[in-house]
Amino acid sequence: MSSRDGWARADVDVGLYDDPKVKALVRLQRDPLKTAATMTLYLATILASWRHDSRVKVLDAAPTWWLDVPDEMIVDLTSVGLLDSRGCVPKVVLDRWMASTRARSEGARAAADARWSDRNANGMRPHSGRNANSLPASQPAGRARARETGQARETSAPRSLKQILAETTGEPNIVKETKG
Repeated sequence: MSSRDGWARADVDVGLYDDPKVKALVRLQRDPLKTAATMTLYLATILASWRHDSRVKVLDAAPTWWLDVPDEMIVDLTSVGLLDSRGCVPKVVLDRWMASTRARSEGARAAADARWSDRNANGMRPHSGRNANSLPASQPAGRARARETGQARETSAPRSLKQILAETTGEPNIVKETKG
């Protein structure tokens, strides 16, 4: 998924719970369960904003299992600066998060375009005009090429089993076992 459609993944800082604003929320609420619920609501808002590549209001981002979002949680998130007065992740914060992701995405897209620029719609390079039977200098010819590709080497006439035995064992005769 690209930024044109929103994002399938979000960049969430591993230091989220060490953020000064989160620590201020903990001190404000002084209730671990309430803080955990409030942070879940905040994280849902972050993820929804990434998914839509735009700021999403906390009430619209609340998980479907959250039947009634207490206004007190939204007030607390706003008072510590995790959400703005509209109940969204502040624009400057979201823009900062998205800027590096957009740059990575555009860089990857440009690199892929460069890799595939000389290919046709089927992903094949067009015929270069050289003889189809010619091999690049880096490719071995003859028996070595046949061994590498698993292709049989074209020879003038097929050899008999007797000739092959003589070449490999030095013995030209096939010995038949007798029952006995």
